[in-house]
Amino acid sequence: MDRVVLRDDLPPEPTVAKSHAVPAHGELRTSNAAATRASENRAVKNAAQQAAEELLPVFEGAGLARHAPAVAKAMCAMRHQTSKHAVRALNDWHADDAETFSSRLQGSGIGMSIQEMNKLIDAVRTAAKAMEASLAPAAAPPRPVEKVKVRTRCGSTELQVTLTAKFLTKPLSEALLVPFLKAHSKRAGVEARLEHVERVELEGLGSIDASLPARDLLAASEASVSIFLQEGVGAAPPAAMEGDAAPTAA
Repeated sequence: MDRVVLRDDLPPEPTVAKSHAVPAHGELRTSNAAATRASENRAVKNAAQQAAEELLPVFEGAGLARHAPAVAKAMCAMRHQTSKHAVRALNDWHADDAETFSSRLQGSGIGMSIQEMNKLIDAVRTAAKAMEASLAPAAAPPRPVEKVKVRTRCGSTELQVTLTAKFLTKPLSEALLVPFLKAHSKRAGVEARLEHVERVELEGLGSIDASLPARDLLAASEASVSIFLQEGVGAAPPAAMEGDAAPTAA
């Protein structure tokens, strides 16, 4: 059986001295500055890549696709790229500092000609306006009218008919034409019915479809409607103009 001999007369193992020295203040500051610059360079690079992707469609449309990466990089280096879309940022850069914008785009790093730059400015301005328009909140729809006074004519008969909210939901033929034709028949002394109507005209629109809801046709609080009957139907004698009692659809 093997034996293990323990000895205490072996020379001690050499020890390695640990350094606890603190870097000088100047060295630490230099190191921090270098790290900051590296971080900023990475941020600019990442932002430039994103900006180039956003700018590319506009540059391609202007035939300047080859300049998109360099312009994006210059814009980001000038701190003009923020959280907004790159097209809007580039448009704002030109609007805020056209002199620097022009010098950077015409400089050796990009080398755009004046003609190319003007073409780009027009394309970016148009795209930025379109983008702003698409982001603008939609206008609130106008409130529907609750009551419409309709000056209604047929031949020599003219009456003002007031349509309230209840009647505005009905077809115009039912809400306006039917009651008006009854009044017209009494005045004219001859029967005029809905089937006798040849056409209906609304002032400002011309001929209209009276089967549509009155609210869809009468958008203002006042309107003027003319009813035309088939030839020889419901002609009112002059005496029909006497009196001006206006039936009101309540």
